[in-house]
Amino acid sequence: MKNKNIKCSILIWLLGTTLLLCGLFALHAATEILLLCTFAAVLFGILWVGSLWQHNRKIDQLCVYLRRIANGQYDLDIRDNEEGSLSKLKNDLCKLTVQLREQAELLKKDKKYLADALADISHQLKTPLTSMMVMADLLEDPALPEAQRQTFLSEISHALAKTQWLIESLLKMARLDADAVLFSEDHVSAAALIESAISPLNIRAELKNVTIKTEGRTDAILCCDKSWTAEAILNLLKNCVEHTPSGGTVTIFCINNPLHFEMQITDTGTGFDPNDLPHIFERFYRGKDATSDSVGIGLALSKAILNRQNAEIFAQNVPDGAQFILRFYKLIL
Repeated sequence: MKNKNIKCSILIWLLGTTLLLCGLFALHAATEILLLCTFAAVLFGILWVGSLWQHNRKIDQLCVYLRRIANGQYDLDIRDNEEGSLSKLKNDLCKLTVQLREQAELLKKDKKYLADALADISHQLKTPLTSMMVMADLLEDPALPEAQRQTFLSEISHALAKTQWLIESLLKMARLDADAVLFSEDHVSAAALIESAISPLNIRAELKNVTIKTEGRTDAILCCDKSWTAEAILNLLKNCVEHTPSGGTVTIFCINNPLHFEMQITDTGTGFDPNDLPHIFERFYRGKDATSDSVGIGLALSKAILNRQNAEIFAQNVPDGAQFILRFYKLIL
């Protein structure tokens, strides 16, 4: 009786019954008719109040469901295939519960990813920083030979450059993860894009006696952000040059068709270890044949850049070495 709707319904029923009986008395109706009408009114009132009680009981159940959902219990299934407004409300709540459960799972994954990323970053920065601190302490020794002093200074300079590159790459990855990068849609030829990517590698490739050559449809026009895409290709070429022995070749072969533009970057190295292939684009993953300077972020950065520009990247072994396949899909307007 605390429910306001039930109290109002009982009062309306009592008022209606009283008016009905008064009207019958005023018409001098027979006793049997009065009793029959009274019984019908009582029965109607009981059914009406019972229906209201059942309706409010279902609403109370929904309130309990909502409290349980608010406490993180997303495994509730309150789907209702009956007709009526309450059934529609239950189904909408069920859909909301599924969405909340998916969001909670994504949030849990994000927290784990953030914790793992922070652990990896601290590990990557700890090694060069510790090395520089040790060498800085050694440089304070006035009796240190000049040749060794120059060696330590060179090592510190190298470690600083590596740390700077790592921090810049991590900042780029963070911007990409946060969707804070606005990619421009430049119309650039494949030849110009490849030239921008190869230019920083010319000296390194020449010192290692590795030839970088381009073949195929380099006259194709791509719609992409030139600077970001060139950086993605640069990281792939750098990986190929590092794993190609002296006298080897890195070939960039371009294919253009109505569906996509494809770039195949192939080296003449030893190829990928089969166990590394499923993981080489994972952040901070270092393969079996990774160099000592590798931190496992270059390939992950390339994949992130390309994926955000409607492009895909694959890696595979070929008979003569390793190969990266880039596909820039064309938008059909």
